[in-house]
Amino acid sequence: MNNVKKWFNAYLTFIIGLGTLISIYAFATEKFSISILFIVVLIAVTLAESFAMLYNKNFAFSLSGSILILAAFNMDLIEIVVIGILHEVISKPIYKYFQDINYKLIDKKLFFNIGAKIIALTIVYLVIEKLKFLSMSFNYFIVLAMIIIGYYFLSHLLVNIVVYLYTGDKNQLKFNFKQESLYLYFFTIVTIVMEYGYLAFGIIGFIVLIGLILPLQSTMLNLTIAAETRQKQIRDRLTNAYNQAYLEE
Repeated sequence: MNNVKKWFNAYLTFIIGLGTLISIYAFATEKFSISILFIVVLIAVTLAESFAMLYNKNFAFSLSGSILILAAFNMDLIEIVVIGILHEVISKPIYKYFQDINYKLIDKKLFFNIGAKIIALTIVYLVIEKLKFLSMSFNYFIVLAMIIIGYYFLSHLLVNIVVYLYTGDKNQLKFNFKQESLYLYFFTIVTIVMEYGYLAFGIIGFIVLIGLILPLQSTMLNLTIAAETRQKQIRDRLTNAYNQAYLEE
């Protein structure tokens, strides 16, 4: 475990450093301006992230990724970077306020989350820009679905690696096909619906969809937490085998 954990700080520093370099590049090469879309996206992604944090930090059904991908398709890199930074910074005080706990607002975890998100979003943005440059005749929503899948696995991989390096638990790198497929299906459908709503009806369409989908996120989070609690009750922690509670049912 010590051999693994020694790489933890190095990996953390790499992600934070790369995210910082991307941010510096964006600010140095592009002019930042605040648009209505920027404000709406920032509010929406902050709400989605805050709701997910309030549900035991279970980000599986967070809409933040879907909203950020919509931003990557319709905004400049500098706007994406600013949103990636601000929504992480703003959501933590909201979480602390509602949980009323001793929770550090600024720490390495915050900078890692910002760095990882900026890296994943920048890769998505560059892929989109490359496809636009090549003017390749792909079906728009097929391309969107492929980018969603790529972003989902990349963002999860960056987080799972840091958890593995910190804990030494190889289970953090395992892929639960059934569970991850369900999360990805939700993530993909929501993103496509929001992007279609924005393309068809503009800002108003996007706002209406966010208002409809955010309660769905809360419902899905409740179901996820209930399922996780259920598994903890009927399985042994060490062996993962079914316990007496399961056999008695």
